[in-house]
Amino acid sequence: TKLSTKVAELEAKHNDNLTSIEEFKSHLRVANTKNTKLTKELARLNENINAMKESLNQKNNQVKDYKFENNNLQRELDELKSSLTSPHPTASTPRRSPQKDLESLTDKLNSLTMQLKHANEQLESKEKDFHAQIQQANKYKLDSESQLKSAFSAGGG
Repeated sequence: TKLSTKVAELEAKHNDNLTSIEEFKSHLRVANTKNTKLTKELARLNENINAMKESLNQKNNQVKDYKFENNNLQRELDELKSSLTSPHPTASTPRRSPQKDLESLTDKLNSLTMQLKHANEQLESKEKDFHAQIQQANKYKLDSESQLKSAFSAGGG
């Protein structure tokens, strides 16, 4: 009877261990399902981030182009102003209507300044979106790691 009691105790312990193992497997399946969903969401966010990076690069290049054109127009405008205030036209200054040139260059400069301002606003907006996406991706990653850890600790592992 002592032996049969010991066998019964070992069988009960074995059954408890099997139950614990099944519970752990269940926790692990839930954690794996959540991890799979979070991994897919993270991949989607990474795609968005990469698309936003590309868009930011394009906007940055556009801003650089605008600045370059703006500098050229500013240089032309400065030259024109100089020629208007110069008492004697130089040989390199062609004969034309300086007032019309000045108005035209001023209009171009104003237009370009507005384009530059708009491009900068778009760039700032894209950068904010980009940083928000990065923060969201990091949060998903941390949540995923936390859920996996809690699933392992709940399962006894």
